[in-house]
Amino acid sequence: MLGYYRGLRRREQSYFAYRGYMLIITFLGTGLRRTEIINLKWSDVDLGNLTMSVYGKNRK
Repeated sequence: MLGYYRGLRRREQSYFAYRGYMLIITFLGTGLRRTEIINLKWSDVDLGNLTMSVYGKNRK
């Protein structure tokens, strides 16, 4: 799946190709669930320290 999205990103160079690739990378790199990624906000992401605050079930 990762190879497919990597090739798609190189061929099409569109927003959707990059979005799909970054979602797969985030899923694999962090182990987050789909709903946890959907509920992320910019305030949860700290680019300076390269961290994300993730709230799972019941905002724990």
